[in-house]
Amino acid sequence: MPFPGAASSAMNATAHRGTTAAALWTVLVVAVLIRAWSFASLPLIFTNDSTEYLAAATQIHDGSEVGLSVVRTPGYPVFLAGLFTLFGLDQNAILAGHHLLGILSAVLLAWAIAPLAGPRGAAAVGIMFSLDPFVLAFESYLLTETLALHLVVLSAALVIRGRGRGPLVGLLLGLLLGAAALTRPALQAIVPFFALGWLLMHGRGWSGRAGGAVVVAAGIALLLVPWTQFNRSRDVSGVASGFSSMQWYGFARFDLLDWDHPIDEEVRRAYRARYGDAQPGFYDLLDFMHEVGAWDERAAAFAAWNRASLRANFDRYLQVWGQALLWQLNVKVGRVQYDQLRWFVERLAEDGTSDQLSENRNLVHRPLNHVINRASGGSGRAFYRWLHKERIPGLPQVPLFVLAVLAVLLGCRRRQWGLVFVLLGTLAYLFAHVTLLLPQTRYCLPAWPVWYLAVAAVPVLLRGSGFDHQSVVGEGDAGG
Repeated sequence: MPFPGAASSAMNATAHRGTTAAALWTVLVVAVLIRAWSFASLPLIFTNDSTEYLAAATQIHDGSEVGLSVVRTPGYPVFLAGLFTLFGLDQNAILAGHHLLGILSAVLLAWAIAPLAGPRGAAAVGIMFSLDPFVLAFESYLLTETLALHLVVLSAALVIRGRGRGPLVGLLLGLLLGAAALTRPALQAIVPFFALGWLLMHGRGWSGRAGGAVVVAAGIALLLVPWTQFNRSRDVSGVASGFSSMQWYGFARFDLLDWDHPIDEEVRRAYRARYGDAQPGFYDLLDFMHEVGAWDERAAAFAAWNRASLRANFDRYLQVWGQALLWQLNVKVGRVQYDQLRWFVERLAEDGTSDQLSENRNLVHRPLNHVINRASGGSGRAFYRWLHKERIPGLPQVPLFVLAVLAVLLGCRRRQWGLVFVLLGTLAYLFAHVTLLLPQTRYCLPAWPVWYLAVAAVPVLLRGSGFDHQSVVGEGDAGG
């Protein structure tokens, strides 16, 4: 006959599982309803980047030779090709695929935080994610944001709920991290943090963790090694070209270039002839970089120029760096003149055309008339028209950032290593873009929605107790 205390504990565990399941079902229903509304009322929008992704996806789908520029990676085109294989070459397949990833991401975030924050905290996280208007907006864009975000969320859930999981989960985590890097190259920044977080949650002792590290590394290598070998054959180092070029872009935009550095005279003359002493425009500067080969044949020379510029103007760089942090958090201050996130909201509300796809038809290897956006409108457009007009800068990004930093500090005290290293990884991803002085807030979309975890975690960590402490600390740390 079981002891009364044991029976009571079993009953409480069963009740907890039931309420957690109810919370997850609630999140699922809310996410489905919001995505169904979006699917019915918003179109699929194309941008300049979309044309190359779409071209590569249709080439993969048809089995023809695939052409990707040195700054692109194959993750998103492969995802699109999979949708086309399952559902046909149709824009509704893309929208439905994006919205399905959004629904799964909402449920996964709720599932990840449930042991620490309980059913109510889990439901709050999932519902807040489901209602995030920027996350939802990019599900209507043919861009990498939605897939990249989902891969980060799925990886985060495995890390946070990773206690006692076997080697197959470690291999899966490695594959997901590799896929994330092949979808958005800058996501390489999260890899060491997520991997370390999983290892600290996995088993006892350093020998077991060393074995786990081998498994995770094998999963990453299975995807990245073949791609980097291919890149080497076309004189590209690593996953993609472009990091040094984007750093140079940041220096040029904010007048931090060291003109005493011995640069190619052809580049110097071309720059002076094009701009003189004027401030370069956003797209015009990108065009110049393409013209002088900053992305490929002159990438190494531009990287050396970056280092010289950083040494020569370090104090001014630090001043702009602080502004860049605010830009990435959707607060536009200082000399930045390009509010890209607001532009995306405006286009979703007002545009709904495929002019850019039509203008770049040569990038798509065969006609895709039936992929051009459908006409949609109604309440979805009206909402984003209001959001564009009334948007309060920095919401929700700034409060989430503050809570994420606080959750890291509190989590270290409570040894919630899975949560801590997930948040550290997303913060590292944020600061990678800040370091490049990039003004495009959307680049950090795969990071800030994960910070919703901190909304539920911080109150629990301040109290010093969770609903299921043993499931969210490493097995080797439990009870210590």
